[in-house]
Amino acid sequence: MGGDRKRETDDVFRCVPVCSSSARACHFQRQECSYRTAHRKPRVSLDRVLVVIIGAGIGGLAAAVALRRIGVETLVIEQATSIREVGAGLSIWSNAVNALRKLGLEASVTTSASVIERNFVQTPAGRLIAHNEFGTVSCMAGAPCICIHRTVLQKILLDSLPPASLLTGARCCGFDDSTAILESGQRIKADVLVGADGISSVIRDVLHETKAPRYAGYTCWRGICQDNGVLPDRSALLVVGAGSQFGLLPCGAGQLYWFLTKNAPRGTTQTKAEAVELCRNWAAPVPEVVEGLPRMPFCKMTLWTGHHCDGGAAALLLCWETRLTLPPRTLAKERVRHWKMLWSWRTA
Repeated sequence: MGGDRKRETDDVFRCVPVCSSSARACHFQRQECSYRTAHRKPRVSLDRVLVVIIGAGIGGLAAAVALRRIGVETLVIEQATSIREVGAGLSIWSNAVNALRKLGLEASVTTSASVIERNFVQTPAGRLIAHNEFGTVSCMAGAPCICIHRTVLQKILLDSLPPASLLTGARCCGFDDSTAILESGQRIKADVLVGADGISSVIRDVLHETKAPRYAGYTCWRGICQDNGVLPDRSALLVVGAGSQFGLLPCGAGQLYWFLTKNAPRGTTQTKAEAVELCRNWAAPVPEVVEGLPRMPFCKMTLWTGHHCDGGAAALLLCWETRLTLPPRTLAKERVRHWKMLWSWRTA
């Protein structure tokens, strides 16, 4: 028993004998070890920890799944009365797919997504600027680049949690230490409180003072349309125009995710008809995709940046020891290719 305790202490504090010609140094080493052992902090049992997460978006749900996998009890609080379909497509790079693998969800996500192996960049007139192959990145990371409907990913994360770990229809309006304060007056005490409630985060505003988000300078239309074979297999398209960009990616079986941006003053109101008119003279398949079918989803989004929201809540998916290191020569080649692409666009 005593030997086990000694080995445990040695493992925790790395108090191994130190060879020294000075007996005084050895005596000091033993005294320091005894002091650290006597004053060490008690270990916390994870099965007694409650983490309350504000926000049931991609980041909040991913955090809950990760914590529950190591035995931590979680409660996700969402102000919406139900988890409904919001948004369109979501591209997920190889490092984030590796994070999903750690969560045990890679197979479920990749089955419902489309693999992206290459990207074509062109001008509105249809002139090819660049052709990027993602095979090297995917091979080095050990995972593919994919695109999935945001709602599908959210549902996969949600289905990985027990129903009792989600509280909907409850808006958090503040907190006291690690206790969440709901609009109804209810107080939910937690050991750890996580703010994953988006760009209008109540948690962030209290921590860093309320600051209005900054307008990014452009708006974005997004939508989902049927895949009629307008793209090569496992390929994405990016069209870079003057003050506008258009993207088209496969997004699960039989459908495509597209977006169209336009530089515009803050508060500018733009309709679908204006989006169609913006790219009417662009090379195929842009006009046909944007116009789409009447029954297909179409939404407009205003882009914002914030003072303390770098990366967004969904960046939690990227924080699971998934950094991808590229050789310096590869990085240099990518920088040269990037600047060549920008120069080609400016002179187009």
